Amino acid sequence: MLAIVDDREPPSVHKSLAKLFDVQKAHLLVGDIIISSGSSTCVIERKTPSDFLSSIGDGRLTEQLGRMLTVTNAPVFIIEGDIKCNRSEKVVADGQHTRWYYWSYQGMIASLQLAGAIVIHVPSRLFPQAVLRMAKWHEKDSHMTNRRVPNLGFKTTFGQQLDLIAALPGIGIDKAELLLDKFGNPWNVLSSISEWGEVKGIGKKTIEKAMQFLDYDRNNT
Repeated sequence: MLAIVDDREPPSVHKSLAKLFDVQKAHLLVGDIIISSGSSTCVIERKTPSDFLSSIGDGRLTEQLGRMLTVTNAPVFIIEGDIKCNRSEKVVADGQHTRWYYWSYQGMIASLQLAGAIVIHVPSRLFPQAVLRMAKWHEKDSHMTNRRVPNLGFKTTFGQQLDLIAALPGIGIDKAELLLDKFGNPWNVLSSISEWGEVKGIGKKTIEKAMQFLDYDRNNT
């Protein structure tokens, strides 16, 4: 079973997964790990407890979920490490006391699940086994997990930006994601239209159509 692991993940992740998978490194646009087996594709975001909490605070978590929901309707978040609740009902993440209330942490997990994600929490030593179990579940129910997601009523800022750029003639979701990944935001995408040719799959004709569309003035027709 092939595991494509983001090249920004620490070496320990690559090493642990290599015991169970055929591991390849790549610069992933979505997720930290993609497991491919036959017709099944499992997209996984790996989080330590402290990273999970900080990504709630800075908004990265909802952005990551939005990206994952563009390619699968069953994205997986695996939180690896130790999370406890202290007497003040605040989260203790990997032995470190935090300002986060335990019920806020649980509420975010519930929100992810309501949006269609699978969230599991395991000790670090069981992380590779957790990845394997999720991959096998996806393989078993690939008819449920590999569809491109319909509108679930969950629109992050990134999701709205994706829709905006994808609406341009000849672009679509996949190319819109590549454009946003390269240029950062819709304003930069539109102001850098002459540089779109640097993005794979976008040619001269697509650029010309987009420029004509953006230059259209209904008052002059």
